[in-house]
Amino acid sequence: MPQEKVDLVATWHEAGIFSDKERAALAWAELLTRLADRSVPDEAYEAVRRHFSEDEVIALSVAVANINAWNRLGAAFRFAPPIPKKAAESKAA
Repeated sequence: MPQEKVDLVATWHEAGIFSDKERAALAWAELLTRLADRSVPDEAYEAVRRHFSEDEVIALSVAVANINAWNRLGAAFRFAPPIPKKAAESKAA
C-alpha cells in the first residue's frame, strides 16, 4: 500500500483516496473496534460481504481482534514503540 494511504487511514472517511473495497474493510474494522455498547447490524455485515467472501471477512475480523487485543495490552502496560535512533537524534537537534 502506498505510504500516502497509510498516512491517511486515521482520516479515511474524508480522505477520498480509498477504493470502495478498502472503505468497506476500514468501516468493518472501525465497527468491530467500537463494539462496547452495540452489536453488529445486519446491514454492516451485508456491506462488507459485498466486497469480501465469508472467509475473507473472517480473516479480516480475526486481524482486527488481534490488533485490538495488542492495543489494549499496550495501553494497559504503557508500551511505547521504540523510536529509531535517527528520529530521536533529529528531534533532539
